[in-house]
Amino acid sequence: LIEDNFPLDLKQKNVDNSDGLLNMETLKNMWKCISSEKDILFSKHQKSIVKSWAFLPATNQHLYSASSEILPIMKPDNMHMNVVNAFYVRALDTGLIETFHILNRLGIPVLDTTITNPAVTKYCPKMTDYDLVLSVLFHMHDQYRVLDNLSTSNSDVNMLLSYLSRTNYRHDPQIKDMIKALPLFESIQWQLTVLTGKKVYLWPLGFCSAGYNKWAPSDTVVFLHPQGSWKRLCGNDFSFLGLQLNGKDIYSHIIFPQFNKLNADERRQHLLYIKDNIYPHFKFIGSPDQIPFVTILKELKCLESPVTAQLLPVNSFSD
Repeated sequence: LIEDNFPLDLKQKNVDNSDGLLNMETLKNMWKCISSEKDILFSKHQKSIVKSWAFLPATNQHLYSASSEILPIMKPDNMHMNVVNAFYVRALDTGLIETFHILNRLGIPVLDTTITNPAVTKYCPKMTDYDLVLSVLFHMHDQYRVLDNLSTSNSDVNMLLSYLSRTNYRHDPQIKDMIKALPLFESIQWQLTVLTGKKVYLWPLGFCSAGYNKWAPSDTVVFLHPQGSWKRLCGNDFSFLGLQLNGKDIYSHIIFPQFNKLNADERRQHLLYIKDNIYPHFKFIGSPDQIPFVTILKELKCLESPVTAQLLPVNSFSD
């Protein structure tokens, strides 16, 4: 019966309705029909109908089916309160309102409330449905790159990660993976990046960054800034995102294997950093916890031969 009365173009997940393919009055009547307790024939099939047909209206003049990965989100309830309740609104959660406005600016579809039937809201995420709203944001970015224009100086990044901290990412790997796939994390170069598919480390304060792009290619390795946006997501617990290495480990496992890619000045800067910041903490060179690093350093090809210009280890220059 529905197929006989509605355009078959509506049997999609996302339909552009800017040309008036389905007018609002007809949509209101349709929702009244499939929500009526008197008309059990339609109401008992409401869920399957809404999953198959794009009957969820958004303010962007698109219609969505309930099976769409992108669903119109709902305005926070407290946005509709009057001025008398303004203090209560602030106490309740101004963060939800601010985050809603950010999502709206990013182009996340918002439920068109001209359809006042309460049944519609069963299929649209509320701002307190944190995991569902994340899923909408994830799929919007995946399809339309809506986050690509954000910058590290933009407070929206911090607000979004504060909001996403309320998701179930600590207990649901799929939620965690969706968050890591969003470009919301500040590298030490103050660039926003995703964490998916990369080895993620926390940058030690004051560490030497000479030749960074040569030994930490952005497509495989990322060091996050110690005071970066990630703290809005998980506080001081970096273990949810990656590893916190000390200077010796960074040199041994990351920098030294790429040392031949550095120019003479970059190599010099690193060797001076080791001399001034790592060696002074050695109790004595022969201690068991220092031997592995000292051995690696002795064998490191780090000095240029004055004859052949080849890189040679330090012990090549001693008698």
